[in-house]
Amino acid sequence: MIEEISACDERLVKVSGAAGTGKTEALIARAARLINGGADPSTILMVASTTFGAQALRERLRAALGEDNAPAANEVAITTALNAAVAVLGTPAAREATGRKPRLLAGFEHNFFIEDMKTTGQSRRQLKNVMDLFDRHWCSYDTSEDWLIPGEQTVAWQRAQEALGALGAMLPNEAPYLAARFLQENPKGRAQCGFEVVLADDFQNLSHAQQTLVCLLANRQVMVAGNGNETATCASPLPHPDGFTQFENLRNGVTCFQLETAFNNVKATAFADALAVAGADSQALTAQKRDGSATDITLVKWNMAEDEFNSLTKYLRALIADREIEESQMCVVVPNKRWARTMQQALGKRGIKTSADGAFPSLVGDPRDAARSQALIAFTKLNLLANPEDVVAWRAWCGYGHQLTHSDTWGRLLEYARQQGIPVLEALPAVAQAVAGGTEPFMKAKLIAERYNQGREFIEKNSRRKGFGLTRAAGLDGLREFKGTLDTLAGDEDAATVYAVLRDKEMNPTFTEGAHILRISSYENMVGCNYQYVVITGCVDGLMPVRDAFEVVSTDEDRKRVMDAERRLFAGAVAKAGQELMLSTFSRAQLELAEKTKMQVTRVRSDGDDRIALLRPTTFIAEARNATPSTIGGQMLLSKYDLA
Repeated sequence: MIEEISACDERLVKVSGAAGTGKTEALIARAARLINGGADPSTILMVASTTFGAQALRERLRAALGEDNAPAANEVAITTALNAAVAVLGTPAAREATGRKPRLLAGFEHNFFIEDMKTTGQSRRQLKNVMDLFDRHWCSYDTSEDWLIPGEQTVAWQRAQEALGALGAMLPNEAPYLAARFLQENPKGRAQCGFEVVLADDFQNLSHAQQTLVCLLANRQVMVAGNGNETATCASPLPHPDGFTQFENLRNGVTCFQLETAFNNVKATAFADALAVAGADSQALTAQKRDGSATDITLVKWNMAEDEFNSLTKYLRALIADREIEESQMCVVVPNKRWARTMQQALGKRGIKTSADGAFPSLVGDPRDAARSQALIAFTKLNLLANPEDVVAWRAWCGYGHQLTHSDTWGRLLEYARQQGIPVLEALPAVAQAVAGGTEPFMKAKLIAERYNQGREFIEKNSRRKGFGLTRAAGLDGLREFKGTLDTLAGDEDAATVYAVLRDKEMNPTFTEGAHILRISSYENMVGCNYQYVVITGCVDGLMPVRDAFEVVSTDEDRKRVMDAERRLFAGAVAKAGQELMLSTFSRAQLELAEKTKMQVTRVRSDGDDRIALLRPTTFIAEARNATPSTIGGQMLLSKYDLA
């Protein structure tokens, strides 16, 4: 059927199927057929849920095109819905129509925006609820006129628009909404931004706004692939599975294909299907046939959590050598950032190169505490050197190291700029000049002047630096958040180049490419990817599913919602194993580790001076019933290679 899908020229096409049935492969086959048939690759848009999924699409498209035509894969626009929105909003017509810049706030920059929003007088909880409300309506593609209520909501909305306008920035959930509205209301802009063919993978993961945007970008054909049972919160905080399951009911003339044969590991896809059935409120979509590797899937039981890091990595080293496996065909799935770091260190000690970019965000910290935000400050310094006109960088620079990030003072600066009728970039030096002359235009203006002068002095002193001298001056050297990227530099790059690389890594992370680099991933970033060997670590309750799925203080509805979301993520990772799947669990952990990582502790025992937490394997093992993996003890596994 994949061949039939690849040849389908109908305007609206829907491809559905259970996990591992070749939905992504069908989209790749369609793109390859078009390119090999003479289509201009630049007229094709392929949309993935994550940047890692987009990277996987490009890798697989290269392989499908063959060695002679593989370079054409680089000309295809393969991206996420969010980045597609940014591209639309970056066009002159969209900039003029919206009056906004598509400069997305990074995670840590968003923290400053939230601090500034607190000046509305709302409590942290109220503000969170209001911002969540905004996100929901942006994602749901609702116009503000239909839902915005006069009062606190309107005040917060106006404050948000003013703050973002002053920063020259945009929120990630806002961008797809604005881009879709622009295309819908501007036919000329739509014609300029559109693609002949749009192929969207895991369509169910996109928000309503993202789905609308994707469809509006298609001039001749839109082909969507997915499965409502595989919905994951990775492309949007509010995915819209009904937009996929009801795709043909919402539109006329949709050609539908349903794939029925699973091609990955037979037992892994059966395991994933069993979990889909266990969690489905209605009929789950499962494979009718299976045609893949019949290798057993294994649950390895270790005694202590430390054994998983020390002994499992020892086994993986032996397995890679014995099977002559290319490390890039193996992915280790981790439940949290701590697991990612420890697993990366343990694998490194075994001589295995890894890329953990798919695990969790790299730039984190508390901007209110300078000691805990060294990486953030270094990134902002580089930002100022690369683009001294970036108001977001100046906002961050003025806020580090203060309990409230100087949000009140920054708010007074914005008010001063409004009163003077000048942009923030002109207000900053104007305030500094006034303070130097002995006048404070507003309360604590001296603080803004001091920070601005420090920033200008830093820029003037280091603006001509390049390469390693530049990274030292910005404070990037020695910070683990940047080490992997800095190691790839030639040593003669200017600030704009280095900043572009680091910002792209933060906003659009991908795995380091190389045949002998093993990949470490979170569950969310397994979406859209596929590996011959998948090893899922930390398979204990509390890590997978997370503790919120068991909390007695939550309502039954909340626990079910969390459990269902976690089950879909787990099943999705399980189904990505093309040849072999291994799950790793342990029965005990140091109580301190268990509490810090929020494992679901069943009992606590004393072992000498140590307090040991007793744990359960992930509840999803029992849910799969007859499809559960075979179990083997850790020492028995090691004995296969005489490692015990």
